[in-house]
Amino acid sequence: MSEIDEQLKQKLLSYLDGIESKTSEVGGFLQSEIPIYCQEYLSWHFWSSFIGFVSFAILWPVIAIPCAWFLRKCIKENEPDKAFPFAVVLFFSLIFTVPVTINLIELIKVVTAPRVVVVEHLKGLTK
Repeated sequence: MSEIDEQLKQKLLSYLDGIESKTSEVGGFLQSEIPIYCQEYLSWHFWSSFIGFVSFAILWPVIAIPCAWFLRKCIKENEPDKAFPFAVVLFFSLIFTVPVTINLIELIKVVTAPRVVVVEHLKGLTK
């Protein structure tokens, strides 16, 4: 072998040693940080779903109950012209049941199957 080949071989070996040591450092860092990340993600997901559930669970009755009351009053007084807007708002207030249901399902999932939540999150990260 020539002197240049030997120098090149030495440089490559030193680079490979550096890469190997950095890889083990990164692996150690990831081993210590991944459980903390998973715990923080689950906590964030729980509270996010909880706040969404409570917000929409409060908002829906606040809109639906007065509309239902006014609708009932208009029907009793035989005033269909006044009843129509309340019926429309009451109908569209049912849309709020969708986020209530979705957030409740996510809450239950975080509490009962946290690994499923983490795997779904990791699946989304790898796409």
